[in-house]
Order: sequence, then C-alpha cells, then structure tokens
Amino acid sequence: MVHKRIWFILGTIMLASGLIMGLTAGFAYSPPPPLRGTQTTAQTGLVELLPTADYTAWYEQATGYTSDPHYFGAYKLEPNGDQLYVGFGTGRPAEFDGSLLAVTDGDVLTAVAPLDEQGFIDMQLANDTLFIPGADPCCGDGWNLGNFYVKQPGQSLTKYRNLPNVIHSWGTWYDTDSDILYAAVSAHLGDNTTLTGEIFSSTNQAADWSRVGNYIDGLGNYRTYDVIGFADKLYAVWSDDYAVSTNQYYACGLTVSEDGGLNWTRITTTTSQPITCRSRLHVWNNQLLALSHDRKSFLAIDGDNHITQYPLTDYRVTSWAYNALASDQEGYLYTLADYGQIIRTKDLINWELMAYANRDLFTIAYWPDKNWLVVGERGNGRLWKLDLATAQPTTPGLQSAKYTILMVADGWGANHIAAANGYTDNTPVYQRWPRYWISTYPANSGYDPTLAWSDFNYPLTGYTDSAAAATALYTGQKTSNGRISVNITATQRLRTLSEIAQGLNKATGAVSSVQISHATPGAWMGHNDARGNGFDIADEGLWGDPNTTGTITDSTRYGGGHGPTLPPQDVVIGGGHPAWQTSSYVNISMRDLLAVNSGEPDEFVFIERFTGQANGGERLLYAANYSTTTRLMGLFGGTGGNIEYRLADGSGHNPENPTLAEMTESALIVLNRNPEGFALMVEGGAVDWASHANNMDRMVGEMIGFNAAVQTVIDWVDDPTNGSNWSNTLIIITGDHETGYLTTAPNTFADMPLGVVNADTLALEKVVESNGRRASWQDTNNNNEIDEGETVYWAWNSGGHSNSLIPLYARGVGATQIAHYANGHDPVRGAYLDNTDVFRLFNHVLNEPYTLYLPIILLGSSDNRIIE
Repeated sequence: MVHKRIWFILGTIMLASGLIMGLTAGFAYSPPPPLRGTQTTAQTGLVELLPTADYTAWYEQATGYTSDPHYFGAYKLEPNGDQLYVGFGTGRPAEFDGSLLAVTDGDVLTAVAPLDEQGFIDMQLANDTLFIPGADPCCGDGWNLGNFYVKQPGQSLTKYRNLPNVIHSWGTWYDTDSDILYAAVSAHLGDNTTLTGEIFSSTNQAADWSRVGNYIDGLGNYRTYDVIGFADKLYAVWSDDYAVSTNQYYACGLTVSEDGGLNWTRITTTTSQPITCRSRLHVWNNQLLALSHDRKSFLAIDGDNHITQYPLTDYRVTSWAYNALASDQEGYLYTLADYGQIIRTKDLINWELMAYANRDLFTIAYWPDKNWLVVGERGNGRLWKLDLATAQPTTPGLQSAKYTILMVADGWGANHIAAANGYTDNTPVYQRWPRYWISTYPANSGYDPTLAWSDFNYPLTGYTDSAAAATALYTGQKTSNGRISVNITATQRLRTLSEIAQGLNKATGAVSSVQISHATPGAWMGHNDARGNGFDIADEGLWGDPNTTGTITDSTRYGGGHGPTLPPQDVVIGGGHPAWQTSSYVNISMRDLLAVNSGEPDEFVFIERFTGQANGGERLLYAANYSTTTRLMGLFGGTGGNIEYRLADGSGHNPENPTLAEMTESALIVLNRNPEGFALMVEGGAVDWASHANNMDRMVGEMIGFNAAVQTVIDWVDDPTNGSNWSNTLIIITGDHETGYLTTAPNTFADMPLGVVNADTLALEKVVESNGRRASWQDTNNNNEIDEGETVYWAWNSGGHSNSLIPLYARGVGATQIAHYANGHDPVRGAYLDNTDVFRLFNHVLNEPYTLYLPIILLGSSDNRIIE
C-alpha cells in the first residue's frame, strides 16, 4: 500500500502545480442531415419520435462507426428547455468504439458531434452548460489521460483531455451553489492495469482538475461509479475489486463527504442488498435513491444517512438502465421494469403500470417543457415518448398460455452456440431474443460464481446429469443424479409440467433425436428411481402403465416405477428403434404392440423406420397431416440409438429417419388438434452425445439441426392460420447442462472466444496425447501436442458434463417475467436464474388467471419496507 499512497500524494502535487495541463479542442464537425419522421402511436400510449427513420444508418453516417445490434442506443437523455440532448453509444459503454452527442426538438434529430469514447454513460446540464464525462478514451486517445467534454450555449463541443491515467469517467455532478464540477472515475496507477476509484473536482468547468479523493479515502479500490450532491453532502458509489468486502461480484456501496470531498466515510447498512454499480443515483422527494444490486428494490437515504429498503414486489428494473429513474412535476417517480414496462410511484411502496411496450426500453428522462417521459430502446437506437398529460395507469394484459413449448439442446453451452454460428456465419433468429443464464447443478450441490471463474477445474465438480436436470426443468425440484421426476430418496413422485398440462385437458408430447425414454424425454413422461429403467419409462409414456409390455421378472429395466401416469402422451417421436439397437430403452415388444394397435381408436398412429425407404420424414408428416390423427408415435434411430448424426456440412443424416425439424413439425400438427392447446418438449439430444465424444463436427451438425427445429416452431407461431401467436404461446429454448467444457484452448476459461470454426479447422481436430481430449490446432511438428506458438482454435476439457451456466432464450406470453427469477450474479455472465425457475414460469402461464407474484422476505416492518 505504501507505493500507492506515494503515487496519490505525488499526483496531487502535480495537479496542484499545473504539471498536468488541460488540453482543449474544439470540434470541426460536418454532421449528416437531420433525422426526421412522422409520429405514430404504439402500445399503451407510447409514441415513437421518428418512426420512419433509420437511427442505425444515421448514427453510422454521423460517426463512421458500426453500431452494435444488441447494445446501440441512447444511454443518456438530458432536457434543455424545448430541446433534448441525446447521448448515443454504439454498444455497451467501455467496450465498443464510438459515441455521439445529438439534440432533438421531438420532431428532428440533429447530430452535434461524435466523442472519442467507447460508449456514452452520463451528462448533466447546469447553468445552460452541458458537461459530459468521457466513458472510455478511444479513437487515437490512450489511457494516459481521460477526456471530458463541455458544450457552452451557442458554441461547439469542447474536449478537455486532462484527467491523469483515467480509463472510465462514470458520472458527473455540477454543484450550482459553489460552481464546482465533479467527476467520478476509474483510473490506473500508471500501468494501464491496476485500477483505483477516484473523484476529481474542477472550479473552471473542466479546464483544470484537482483530485479530491481516491481508494485511500474509501472511494473504491477498483472503481468509483457516480457522484452527486444531496443534503449539503457529497455521495459517491464505490467498488472494491469486484466488491470482495461484501462477498458480492460487481456490487457496490455508498460513501459520503460532509466537507466537499476532503474526507469520506463509507455508509454501513443492514439492508439485505448492496446497491448496483452502474445505475445513476437520483434525488427525489428529499431522499437520495440507489437501485439494489438485484434490481428488485430501491434504497432510500435520508439527510441523516439512514437507509430504508423498498422492495419492488411485482417488478424488476431492467438491465443496462444506467439512467433508470426520472421524476415529474407532479411528484411521481418513474422507472423502467423488464422489457418495456414503465411504472410510477409516489411513495416507493405502491406502483402503477403506465405502459407495457414489450420492447427493450433502457433509458428514461422527464422532459418538463413538453411534459413527456422519453425512453430509449436498446439495439436500434429508437426514441419513444409517453405524454403524461393524457397517460393513464394500465394493465399488462397478460394471459395464460394455450401453447407451451420447451426446447432443450442437451449439453449445449455458450461456446457450442458460438461454434455453430461461426461455422454457418449466421445467428439464428431466436438468439436475437433476450438471453438469460441458468444454473444447472443437482440436489446437494451448488454453483459458486467466484470459483467458476477463478478455479478452472471447479466447473468439473458438482455437475448434474440429464435426469436430474430434466427433473428440475419439468418439476421445479432438485433431485439426485439418475432420478427421473422423483425426489432425492426416490420416495415421492414429482408432478411434471406434462401432468399439469394434462390436468388442464391439453395435449402433450415429447420429441427427441435420441431414444424416446432416454433421460430428458423420460423425465417428461415418466417417474422412476433410475434413468436406466428405460422399458418402464417408455411404457409409462406410451400407455400410462409402466408395466404394459413387461414386468421386472422379464427385465430389471421394468423396475423402479412409481405407478401409472394417465392419460399418457399424445405424441412421442424419437430414436431407439429395437431393430437397429438392442438397448435398455425400447424393446421389440413395444414396437410390436405399437404396430398391432396402430390407428385403432385412442391408439397411436405408428410410423417407424424401414430399411431402404429414404422418406422417413415424408411418411411421418403425411401421417401427422391426416385429419383423424390425434395420437402419433414415430420410432426411428440407428445403431447408436439416436437418429444418425448430422455433420456440420449436412452429410451423415440417413433420410430413412426424419430430421428433428420434421419430427417437431409433425408433433405441432397433431397436438394442435386439441382445442385446449398443448405442452410440447423437443430435445436435440445428440448435441450432448457429440460433446461427450469431443467431436466438433458432429456437435456443430446437431446444433444446426436443433436450430432448424427451433425455426420450425417460430414459423408455426407466426403462421396466422393455426390459432397460435405470441400472445398465447410461450417458447423457452435452453439446455439441461453443458457438456465437454468447450473453450478456446486447454485450461482457458470459457469466456474467451473460440477460434475459427470451418471445414479446415474441423479437419484438424484430434486427440491431444498428454490429456486425452480432442482439440483443433495447427500441429506444425505433428507431435500430437499443443506446443507454444501453435495456433489453437478450440479445445475440449472434459468428456463429461460441467457445472457451468448455460443460456436460455424465451419469447411469448410471460417471457418478460423471467428476469424476476434472476437472484444470482455471475462476474462474467451477469444475472442468472436456476433451472427450477423454468418450471415455475411454465407453471404460471399454464394456469389461469395469469398472475405472477414473487416471494419476498420482509424484515422489521408491516408496510412492505425493509428498515435499517
């Protein structure tokens, strides 16, 4: 610590003596033509300011930078009389080059000047002067100095490059009483690496700065995120090395100064949540407001530094809302809840819903001259308004789901998705939906986000198998590995989503590219002590009675059952045909009974694989399209039990079997004949099998096949002729666990991007002799080892499952509620929920009326507040 303290003292002396000079630059800028459009009304009173305009193209013309399709938008809005300043960022602040200051009167958007920053985070208007902290120097500017921008009335934007060693300037505040400007920054100790939080002040509007505090004063060993004045004090947001002091990743705390920044004291709190780091502090109703780390409550600080926690019982403030709060002249406080919900309050206890747009709204500001709320939409840069003169509280209009579809890519992870997308040079439509992360561990295990990214071998412990993971997805209960929809001790059967749907007179079905009674489809339609008892599980799913075709005296595979499940499934399609594989999943007695009864009343129409008939998919679809088919069973597969692998280039698939997309389409056609709707599970099971084998070619091929099945479902929902739409259908796409621990190189964490995945690099994949795992690399000396200097494209680090977070995508009725369940926080993936929460959401939307209230523990008060 001594060397840091010396650095701090020397830095202060240098600043005071003027050795670090303020560099100014006026912008000579030729903006593109102003952006214009015609206002039209959107959902629940929202009006797009420029609906005919292409914000993205205009921004790219104005800056010369490419906008990011996920993160481009207005990160800060600042009213100025009859004009509104708009701060556009090309992507997530501090990660992508480019940002732009613009101004609008509500009808025309005009570029003011681009900023030499990676992103746009904050700005403040004071005494007709606009102050903008530089988010992250770029575009020729290094990290030896940080930037600050000032716009005086009638003048062009002025850039000051004079903040020593500053990487990010997160927030700014201008004290109009003392005419002092403050900046909350992240700096480094002269090495571009070791970060420290600091606050600077300026008495001449950013021309010169003095450091008023850093980590020594409690401003954050890692970063200082915001600074604001309240009750004659200064408040700042600090973070210590990923908030180790609070045992929270990216959680922050408050510190206060009562003497203008000369001395700082951290505020201790007994509330259940620390504050989030990057959302701005906000003064409202004689309180200083901070958003909680989980975004499910607000922390209100009074003039004596007492903190009261107010839970948001029915909402969660949306992610990426760095500027999440606005207050109007009537005394209302507004914020943005997940995916387009604008809510307001006058007491932090009772909230009203003012608009529900089902859009990724992430910035909010109140424009007094027009009495509008203005909000920004992330991804496309659009701006929307809510006219408060006419706006009235509303309801979200959610309803129960007639159709629920769960699609499981068994064994997938973030890098499995990246590999398939890289090979095809295409991002599937569903991956443009909001992405979430889920934990997958079984009972008596857990997930530690700290160890997951600090101990490379940690994800190879405590992992789930498919049986326990599927049980969690379908029942909301954790169980032991190997159990099929029963509890840990196998003493109690658990009610599945399939059974809940059947109780509502809905049709149900299971589709899989592996054996029909394998773990993932098995847990959907059966209950058993052990996943290996495939005969019992298959009988239960096909006929309801787990001993329809045999008993334990015929085979131990008929054991472990927990009684009948009636009615049985309406559609079952998958692998395991006993003519190709003798296994523990499907036997010849089942096949024969299906064949004998095919087409009889209340029985399955049975379609199977035939040698030499290269039309398996065509025959299956023909049977599904026959108007009297209300139950359909398709039995296919190969010598491995699964539908033969589809390789990356499309080869390998045997057309005697249908594709996963054809099986899925057939299931949708038949199930939709039930007027009450249906619940369907679709599994891309061989993604897992290929990953166990560490075979990228097979894995990518299976992922491509799974993606095609997902697109089939999306096209079905979009089809206006079948009764489905996004207001009565919920689709969730996820996995049951990650398999293979796929990373960019051996012993490299999974957050690093994979190398090139194409035909050439697929051909390079082989076993690394020293660890027995396959990888793709340029083995220049052909010694079957990855040597220093050799280019590595990817590596498998396990032949089994990993305890890693996996992605989840959702769209449709209730999908926006998923974020409510995200109670965990991962340092790399961010907020995450658990696989049991998938059941909870499906269960809510299956039942009517649709109402979602989440459990909240209240301490110390009976009026919905948590009091310190």
